[in-house]
Amino acid sequence: MSTQHHPSLEVLEEYAAGGLAEPIALALAVHLSSCAACQATVERLETIGGVVLDDVAPAMLDTEAALDRALESLDQPTTPRVAAPPRGALPTALTQRMPSELADLPWRRIARGVAEFPLDTNEAGYRAKLLRIQPGAEVPFHTHRGEEYTVVLSGAFHDAEDLYAQGDFTVADPTVRHRPVATEGDVCFCLAVTDAPLKLLGPLGRLIDPFLQLRARA
Repeated sequence: MSTQHHPSLEVLEEYAAGGLAEPIALALAVHLSSCAACQATVERLETIGGVVLDDVAPAMLDTEAALDRALESLDQPTTPRVAAPPRGALPTALTQRMPSELADLPWRRIARGVAEFPLDTNEAGYRAKLLRIQPGAEVPFHTHRGEEYTVVLSGAFHDAEDLYAQGDFTVADPTVRHRPVATEGDVCFCLAVTDAPLKLLGPLGRLIDPFLQLRARA
């Protein structure tokens, strides 16, 4: 199955320019490792940046003309990089943060059929974690206090009417209220990066959410 859900052009532009926070850039790198289309877009954006820099003269830069010439390169054919490692393999950007194989990680249960493993990040205010969702299990009903960037490593999950499978990338914000459910078949593994804690919903969620926030700040 080919990748169906991709980062926005704005996010890819920030990635190409090196402007993303390190944990979000990790999520982008994981997506790019299995998406030739986004790899090609990033390459074009990096080319545009190089063209603009090459046009910088000691005198004043004619930025409008430089940008026009750079945008023309978007119409030129490019050859995407060889895509992704084999299905089930993980990109180096992620594995170098893992002390062992996925199956051997010290997973922590957070709900029935759902477990997480936190990853070290180099940026304050962000959390990155691996999620393991058993077939048919669901992530507790929640919304977001900030943004959450998720990329599927293997397996798949349903979120309302959308299906997210290996390589798919999605962003959720405070306007999203959802309960992702893993599809039947394979275990679903994801990488999730947040810039603020989740907010659990429903009667039980509202009861335990304050305790989860205390644990997150500990």
